Amino acid sequence: MNVEMEVQLMRLLHGELPESQARGLRERLEKDPELAAAYARLARTWEGLDLPEPAPPPPGFASRVARRARGGSLSAGGRGADGAGAAGASRPGEMLISWGLAPTWVRTTAAAALALGVLLGAGLSLRTLGDDASPGPPGIFDSYLALLNDSAAPPPANSSGGEARP
Repeated sequence: MNVEMEVQLMRLLHGELPESQARGLRERLEKDPELAAAYARLARTWEGLDLPEPAPPPPGFASRVARRARGGSLSAGGRGADGAGAAGASRPGEMLISWGLAPTWVRTTAAAALALGVLLGAGLSLRTLGDDASPGPPGIFDSYLALLNDSAAPPPANSSGGEARP
């Protein structure tokens, strides 16, 4: 089975395929026992995964949400419900930041840095796509496929634990 078919099976398993493609792939699974076995193996692996426990909310999260709900949210122009400006603190120790209050040179520098980052990222991705000689480190999907292939492979012929000698 090729990688593209395995990707399609994973997309079917996750429910990411459009209904017409999913229907066609299910019909193909009914006709091809080898493909059905591969899908069953993927399904067993996927269902055997355990999700990590959800992280608890940070300390004081509920009280901050309640305080902001009572104080009102910021509206257009950086003014809160109580009329305090974005630079002014509506409560002691509270400071709100707004891009509208930043000097022009700061906003220009930030925009230039963002544009430069986008251009560098695009250049690196084009360079990576064009470089077939060195594929780079394997991605998460490639690692997953290697793990599945290793678990499905038969055990080695020499199971004594030592090296085979001629």
